[in-house]
Amino acid sequence: MYRRQPYAQTYGRDPVLEQAGEQLGMRKRIAMYTHRLSRRLDPGANVRRTRPSLAPSLLRVEIDSPRCRQWINRDLRAILGTEDVGFIEALVVAMVKESGSLDMERMPERDTIASLLGSRATLFFEELAGFVDSSLDMRSFDKYIAYDTREN
Repeated sequence: MYRRQPYAQTYGRDPVLEQAGEQLGMRKRIAMYTHRLSRRLDPGANVRRTRPSLAPSLLRVEIDSPRCRQWINRDLRAILGTEDVGFIEALVVAMVKESGSLDMERMPERDTIASLLGSRATLFFEELAGFVDSSLDMRSFDKYIAYDTREN
């Protein structure tokens, strides 16, 4: 007798394709931090109008969500070139929750995070604000967000 397989197993959940997507996303993030690219939003992207990064109470909840924690972890790995970023991830989340802001100037321990991330710290928080304010998951963010070289 033929058994139907669940939809998720037969369409779109190929682990090899998911891993390839994750690798492409990581390469894009590494390139963005290496070349200090500026973000621009694809007009076709579905982005909600509320901006949690500007509302401390919303930001405190959103920053600790699995969606944001996963993004923070991945971008820290892209910046630092190591898999061992758990402590720094927890530090970032704690700093944002305490300050209610993604503005480094308003964060406690900003010197600590600046020393850990170096010259990419400000860019990291700019990117984090863009991700937090979007309604996109990490894969969609990678797909819809495009980058231009910064004008100096």
